[in-house]
Amino acid sequence: MSSYPLYIPLKYAKMFEFFDDIPYKYVKSIINKDNDSYFEVDIKDFPCEKIHLCKTQFTFTLEIRENVVINKEFNIIKEYHRSSHMADVMMNMRYDTDEETIEHSESSGDE
Repeated sequence: MSSYPLYIPLKYAKMFEFFDDIPYKYVKSIINKDNDSYFEVDIKDFPCEKIHLCKTQFTFTLEIRENVVINKEFNIIKEYHRSSHMADVMMNMRYDTDEETIEHSESSGDE
């Protein structure tokens, strides 16, 4: 089973255009941060409907601070070609949780 990290670099969120259709009042607190800062996001892959297209859902929360703090969750679904730059980045972010579990259990058995 493959999984993604809980935090991704903010530069990926900008590169994937997460914030393009979100009102500025929500993104202003994060958009000007350093690209090397990290951004919390839940990533879920969908089964590919067509062999050359991938579809991924990104869920994240942004806050607006006015008189009170308001958190709002956003769900962005991106469809992209499997040979695109986005597909390369997504593949590099993935890690195999089954392999990690196997490696951990094998090393635990030696003790």
